[in-house]
Amino acid sequence: MHQFSPLTKAEEILKHYKLFPVNADGIRNVINDEELEKKHILFLGDSFVYGDHLKNHETIPHHFKNLLTNNDYSIWNFGVSGSSIDSSLLNLQQWCNSYSDNIHSVYFGITSKSRNLFWSGENNSYNHITGNVPDIENTVANEILIAKNMNKLASALEFQTTVLVYNTMQQLKNLSLIHNFNLMSFQTSDEKINDDAWSDIKESLEDERFIIRGEDNFWTSDIKIGRIPEYFLEGGHWSSLGCKYMAENILYERTKKWYQ
Repeated sequence: MHQFSPLTKAEEILKHYKLFPVNADGIRNVINDEELEKKHILFLGDSFVYGDHLKNHETIPHHFKNLLTNNDYSIWNFGVSGSSIDSSLLNLQQWCNSYSDNIHSVYFGITSKSRNLFWSGENNSYNHITGNVPDIENTVANEILIAKNMNKLASALEFQTTVLVYNTMQQLKNLSLIHNFNLMSFQTSDEKINDDAWSDIKESLEDERFIIRGEDNFWTSDIKIGRIPEYFLEGGHWSSLGCKYMAENILYERTKKWYQ
């Protein structure tokens, strides 16, 4: 069993991505000395960032790479299906421990706030167990579901979510300041805290190198007429067109000044 902590360096991450997945269509990162020596652009998050059901050239990071005008940057897709905010933060911290001087910018996908990721190591790799809300028939989640209809509990849960998101943003900003990189956060699910809370968080933390994308998420306002079918695969993940839209019109459009 391996222990994963913020003190660990990035070797375990590299080993993982060298081993998984074995299907060539699924390989997300070219790992060699040339790529490691460039300026790093990191993408962290869950299956939307990884690109579930997509080939590498259809993912957000690959579409983003096509927008860059020079070869000074290496693109790193550290999305993990079922990933949580905490595990993405852990990966980012470990990459900072090893490659702090190389990190140029980070795009951090904010996942469902109810999700946890449990790490275990075997043969220098790790597996994940998604912590989404369990099936009602197998747990006491039915009681929780009923209780959520109570205003007091709903208010408490919203407050806890707001605190978690704020703390995440504060940690991300601290890392970006310590290691001197640009960072943009964006949501990968339609779960969201209320607009006023996002506005307060943005006002207190955001600046030209730390961009928080919260109250106007990809699921609604950027797609004016709602969920355009061709932007989504069956089951809800973004299609190649959805990933291309996300890369071009949201991530790159709002951060292109970083690359000029």
